[in-house]
Amino acid sequence: MQGITPCPKCGGEVEMVKLNKKKKSDPDMFRIECRKCHMLVVRGQGFPCETLSDAQKRIEEYNVYMANVFPTGRTSGRIVQSAKARNRDNMSRYAHRAGE
Repeated sequence: MQGITPCPKCGGEVEMVKLNKKKKSDPDMFRIECRKCHMLVVRGQGFPCETLSDAQKRIEEYNVYMANVFPTGRTSGRIVQSAKARNRDNMSRYAHRAGE
């Protein structure tokens, strides 16, 4: 992923995936893998050989990267159907009743 702190071992590009939480109160966990040396963190927030501040920096960079790649444009993050699309759906849903 471009713009994310490289691997602390070899300096290679790092691939991160945010994992689902079991409970809302759980901290964010990631699967982190170096694409060059294949060093892997299966479930965690950083590589074992780096400091907590380096791991937090990488998580912040990941959040910025994801916000740029998948912009929602809304504060809630929900995709809202337009009034025109709702009207079209309702017309097609009740079209069979037009002949009654």
